[in-house]
Amino acid sequence: MKKFKTLFIALMVLVTAAIATFALVGCDKGNYLTVATNAEFSPFEYYEGDKIVGFDMEYIDAIAKQMGYDGAKIEHMDFDSVIPSVQSGQYDVAIAGLTVDDERKEKVDFSNTYFNASQTIIYKGETLNYTTEEELWNFLKGKKIGVAKGFSGDLMIDEALAEGGILAASGATTTKFKTGGLAVQELVNGKIDVVVIDNAPAQEFAKKFADKGVKASKVAMGDEKYAIAVKKGNNEMLNKINEAMKALEENGKFAEITAKYFG
Repeated sequence: MKKFKTLFIALMVLVTAAIATFALVGCDKGNYLTVATNAEFSPFEYYEGDKIVGFDMEYIDAIAKQMGYDGAKIEHMDFDSVIPSVQSGQYDVAIAGLTVDDERKEKVDFSNTYFNASQTIIYKGETLNYTTEEELWNFLKGKKIGVAKGFSGDLMIDEALAEGGILAASGATTTKFKTGGLAVQELVNGKIDVVVIDNAPAQEFAKKFADKGVKASKVAMGDEKYAIAVKKGNNEMLNKINEAMKALEENGKFAEITAKYFG
């Protein structure tokens, strides 16, 4: 009897815990905008201790509150999983320095754009006083190029290396890394010659690894725009996000967040 009583109490504890967990998840789902990101893209999203911070993170939290949520509930994942997580409906939105392009537009819908971006190079050695995009492309010929898999730099270099591309038959090769940080680490280790990545993170990496001789050009390669991804066909969510973005621009909050991260 004592054994049965103990088992009964244990089962009740588990049932109570399960109910509490369900209630908590339900509450979070109801009060928070769920957000997928890849927190390896400073200054847009990165870890500070165990907290995900950055321009995108602060911006999406402000958008969520403007929409009437308590805030944004953010989860880090591999970059390749960010778009699929929104496609499946697991998360309400994704924000991760996502460039709007035709391939992604087939999978998700995008909000109004909020940031103009470009690619550039990270390298080691003497300062390259280049002033034009053409000079950067010429520099890449014959080089071992590192990119973050799935990022815009990856897609740009793939296109450049393809038949008829600007780097085709130039002797240039590409190595794809899980993150930009891993690519830069291999640059530091001398395993590759250069990294191609978005301009803002490039400047952050150059600061972080300055003592290793790492530098980043400020010359822009290409022209792209970032936006927030939502599940395809979810027009209600899309319209609310666009309305919130407009409100934050009008009340000065977007300018405030921009100034905090980019001066």
